[in-house]
Amino acid sequence: MKFSRACTFLTAIVLIHSFVPSTIASIEEAGVDNIDSRQLNLGGVISWLLPISGNWNSPLNWLGSLIPLGTSKNVTIGVGGAFTVRVNTNVNLLGGLTLGAATGNSNPTLTINSGNLLHINGQLNLLSGTIIVQSGGSLVVNGGLVINAVQPVILTVSGTGALVINTLLNIKANVTIAGTGQLVLNATANLQANANLVLATTVNLGASVVINAAANAHVVVQAALNVTANVLVNANLVLAAGASIAGSGVLTLNTVLVTAVNAAVNINGALVVNANLSVVAGATVNLLAQANVTIVNALTLAGSATLAIAASADLILQSGATLVVNAAAGLSAEISGAVTIIADATIQAAAGAVLDISGNLVISASALIEGTVNVNGLLTVEAGALVVLSLTDTVVTAVTADIAATATLAIDVVDSINAQLIVTGALSVAGDLVLNVVGGLAAGTSLTIATFDSITGAFSSIVIAPAVGLSASLQYSASAVVALIA
Repeated sequence: MKFSRACTFLTAIVLIHSFVPSTIASIEEAGVDNIDSRQLNLGGVISWLLPISGNWNSPLNWLGSLIPLGTSKNVTIGVGGAFTVRVNTNVNLLGGLTLGAATGNSNPTLTINSGNLLHINGQLNLLSGTIIVQSGGSLVVNGGLVINAVQPVILTVSGTGALVINTLLNIKANVTIAGTGQLVLNATANLQANANLVLATTVNLGASVVINAAANAHVVVQAALNVTANVLVNANLVLAAGASIAGSGVLTLNTVLVTAVNAAVNINGALVVNANLSVVAGATVNLLAQANVTIVNALTLAGSATLAIAASADLILQSGATLVVNAAAGLSAEISGAVTIIADATIQAAAGAVLDISGNLVISASALIEGTVNVNGLLTVEAGALVVLSLTDTVVTAVTADIAATATLAIDVVDSINAQLIVTGALSVAGDLVLNVVGGLAAGTSLTIATFDSITGAFSSIVIAPAVGLSASLQYSASAVVALIA
């Protein structure tokens, strides 16, 4: 009985030894690109054999000499050490690929050579190491890219190379995607707590893309962001130097958008900001010709920050939005272009700070203005609109101003001090004037409402609110309109 079993075991060994060389021979004879996928599916997992650099299509580099080209099995490249696996042929994996290892010293580099495609229909799980896509090469992931690495990860896409992610991008580490190539994201991206994603290469955002981030996670953009469809960002977005937003789609931001110090950022597409767009000191945001930026929450400009708006671009403050200038006394923030307020909104300059608007300010709804605001173009208060110059230290200076019929200019008053409108050129007025009494007001007080170089028309009415038992009349001179309290 024992002799029979021993013979059976020896026979099996002989068969195995005779099979492996013949398999290698058949691989070499058939040519790597023509291997029948049935030859490749003999094991549960196909693994890189040794921590030695080599080509994907070499059978000697894989355990069992099985080259994963069309296999439905999962592929693992996770042996210890630093080495490079070069994808030097077109590869279509029906299963997944795991790169690196969660423990140990595995540090592989997966390089997709120029002219070659690595197509992964399963999941690409990156535990350690890095990925390089050479110019002309492509890495397409249909089953999701999951980055579970402990150490920071750098993925490099060069020249005409492309990294395409079609389902899920899940990041649990600090990841930088760099290079002169492009990342195509047609998937939901999830950043776990404290994970940062730095986009230092061109990014194309496709249909139904949603970017989510947990606490203390950020997306940092250092290159072009092309939005080709409606994209929703539920993550803190930082626009650093070299960043730009363009495309035919709409990028909607539900969390905080910040521009980095000394950054110059170009926006040439549609951006809806449901959070705080913060332009820090020294930074410049350029709204180019095709830009359409809608602020739903707040736009904050620090001292010396610049928001440059091209002639055909739009900056729109929607209902409840606030344009804030946070700067130390004597500093100014500049909006180079036109601002449109289409619903109830606030323009607020902190004490001692100045907001310079070099273009026109158009108010077609209700607007509350606080602080010092210089409009170096035309201030237009359209029919039916209300502009409130709030707080007694508020001064709005405009080159020209037009207060249309049925529009209302409201000015806060405390004792004999009131907010003012200063027009260095022509003032055209046909609307109503309201004096908002927020402090004491005595008979015999005269209030300078507006000064100008010339005036056309007159206020159709003047009202004191709330009624304090006093009345007001207006006196017009060649250079000012004054309210006389009786």
